[in-house]
Amino acid sequence: PKPENFTLNKKIKFNYEIKTENKTSRNIIGLVKGNDETLGNEFVSIGAHYDHEGVKNGQVYYGADDNGSGTVTVLEVARQLMLNKNNKRPVLLMFHAAEEKGLKGSKYLTTNSDFIDSIIAHLNFDMVGRKSEDSIYCIGASKISSKLGKLIEDVNSRTSDFVLDYKFDDPNDPQRLYYRSDHYNYAKLGIPIAFFYDYMKIDYHKPTDTADKIDFDLLMTRTKLIFATAWQLANQEKRLLIDNGIFENTQSL
Repeated sequence: PKPENFTLNKKIKFNYEIKTENKTSRNIIGLVKGNDETLGNEFVSIGAHYDHEGVKNGQVYYGADDNGSGTVTVLEVARQLMLNKNNKRPVLLMFHAAEEKGLKGSKYLTTNSDFIDSIIAHLNFDMVGRKSEDSIYCIGASKISSKLGKLIEDVNSRTSDFVLDYKFDDPNDPQRLYYRSDHYNYAKLGIPIAFFYDYMKIDYHKPTDTADKIDFDLLMTRTKLIFATAWQLANQEKRLLIDNGIFENTQSL
């Protein structure tokens, strides 16, 4: 049974020492050029963080789903775009560093890049290789632009036909997942975002997050949805309408 609460009427003293170590990591950015000069100054951005926990106490934390799955999704979408060569707007490929350390890579990029105001939408993939075969969590797609949410639903109905689960759009979500991956630094600037996520829990931040547990057929089906979404954004005539504005630009990380 759970122990009862009690009031401590004594003072406790303890000493602690904070040790810090500075390390350098880098965002990696790729570009798939567009073929319409009139839309050449508008970018669609897709991204994933490529860092994980590294090695702890001699154990390798593989990070196959978190976030190897998102990283290879960006690569596969890029490959498909290069094969098709029919995207009007250019597509930026964002591999963010130091997400696990507090979204530091995406924060640096969105704060310091001179092209950030030209990004019309950002799609983020953080853990997309496991769980249900017929659904995917879609977070934040209608928070800034309801048109983005509608676009994803339309594309999904024509491609993967997943159940798009909006559970984590609940403003009372105790896990606050909308604020916990790289897309949030784009959303703070009013850029429409969508965050695709599988909610893998059992091996989360453990050495057991290994490649043999990835459902590669599922990952490919999800990648088809993401590619079709990026392609639609890159080829539609107009930018997304910013109509909801439901983002908190004062929210601390």
